Amino acid sequence: MYTARETDVPLVGPLVYALQRAYSSSSHERGVGLGHGWSHSLAWSLVRHRRSLEVHAAFGAPVRHPLEPDQETLTVSGVGTFRIGPDFIVLADDEDVLYRFEATSREPVRSYRLTEVFDRARTSSRDEIFQRRRQLR
Repeated sequence: MYTARETDVPLVGPLVYALQRAYSSSSHERGVGLGHGWSHSLAWSLVRHRRSLEVHAAFGAPVRHPLEPDQETLTVSGVGTFRIGPDFIVLADDEDVLYRFEATSREPVRSYRLTEVFDRARTSSRDEIFQRRRQLR
């Protein structure tokens, strides 16, 4: 069972963004602050393994992509390009919106949490988006 995505919080301004939510019974083991099975458009997370990057997109099942230990970029069709730094990863999607993930754990397996959404001009909705995300928890 699943629900269609609903837009709860449209953010307007230089960086337009919509906070959406949806339910899927196939995601019943994943909890992102709205209850198990529920997800929202800021529920991205990444896990960097020794030779792969596991992408947990906001909606859908996690997908592992091959990644060499010293590889600095990874392009994923339909998602965008990941630029990999020592303690962060930035995803540039196909619409030129950038998503910054910061490490929340150490080697050998590192977890990354979404911390900022911005455009190439560095217009950020970080404060408003993440304040609203905290309100959802």
